[in-house]
Amino acid sequence: MEKRAAVAKPTVRQHYVPACYLARFTSQGKRDSPFFIYSLDGTVRQGTPNSDGFERHYHTINLEGLAPDHLETIFQKIESPACSLFKTLSENPGRSLTESDKDALMMFFCVQAARLPQSRKNYDALVVDSARVFMEEMVRSETFFRKVTAIAAKHAIEVDSDPATQQRLREAVEGGHVFPYVGPNQSAVGMFRMAEAILDALDGMHYTLWYADGNSFVCSDYPVGLRYSLSADNPLEDPLSVEIPKVTLLDGSIFMPLAHNVAVVFHRSEDRPTAQRANERMVAIVNAITIAHAQRFVCSIDRDFVCALPDRRIGNAKQTFEAVMSFGLKHSKTVVKTGRTERSH
Repeated sequence: MEKRAAVAKPTVRQHYVPACYLARFTSQGKRDSPFFIYSLDGTVRQGTPNSDGFERHYHTINLEGLAPDHLETIFQKIESPACSLFKTLSENPGRSLTESDKDALMMFFCVQAARLPQSRKNYDALVVDSARVFMEEMVRSETFFRKVTAIAAKHAIEVDSDPATQQRLREAVEGGHVFPYVGPNQSAVGMFRMAEAILDALDGMHYTLWYADGNSFVCSDYPVGLRYSLSADNPLEDPLSVEIPKVTLLDGSIFMPLAHNVAVVFHRSEDRPTAQRANERMVAIVNAITIAHAQRFVCSIDRDFVCALPDRRIGNAKQTFEAVMSFGLKHSKTVVKTGRTERSH
């Protein structure tokens, strides 16, 4: 009797912050190595990269011919060379990037920025807001309604263009019976559209690697210090414009920790070095930005760390989370805009 080949079970615990990346913030540099996990209220516990930074079915898709965890294989192709690079940088302080290193870093940064829970919510909000603008115009403007039905007719889609049909549609929309929705597949595809838009926004920027000497960089559930506005060109004229979203950067410098002893700064200054030593204040600034963007957790190789406080002092972990709770160290990261709407995140 022939033995059937074992069928691999789909990956269910899917990381939005890769475990191989989080491993760079542990003492042993492995996925099962312990590090310290802080909740935003300052509660601390020990965890591992394997056991944090994931959601069940976070990347799961339902497309014919593809495994439910197909995106995991795509992400691994991006994560593996990048995390190998981060390990090399961590072990070789002062090293700059080769051209292939730059490609690996930029791809990782853009995809990582796009796949985070906050970013997916931003893209989904853009789709929903754009669809809502389109629907509202459909039910309120007779001219626009006829324009849309005429376009539908050209594509062999039958839609009654009489006023009674528009009225029924209006009642359905205003009654909440018809509403825009972003499904898992569309949201998953949106991550890659967002990544491409972020890559376009970073075009022309330079980099500097900051190597910490004596202090450690922390990481979080939102490790990319990226603030941006997200928009789509006129959704009334082109409803598919959300497939090519536009990202506009709100800061001239963007920070991301790559390991406990190295971070990258993207900037537009040609005269800055490609690598430099990071003193205590520089590490504290990067940590403050990383923590300010966090919404779920902060992780650290050490139980304590330095962080720039709102009053410009350098504080420790306890003082940092007191500031988070008392002074609102956290700040708005993103503005989502469509033709009519603007939403802060």
